[in-house]
Amino acid sequence: MRHWVSIYYFELSNEVLGTKLVCFGWIRVSV
Repeated sequence: MRHWVSIYYFELSNEVLGTKLVCFGWIRVSV
């Protein structure tokens, strides 16, 4: 159970980081 929870949080943080990187990239391109 704990293993799956850690994987879930890892995927979640990866998704959040990816979204922030994409937004940051778009901001750099638009500016």
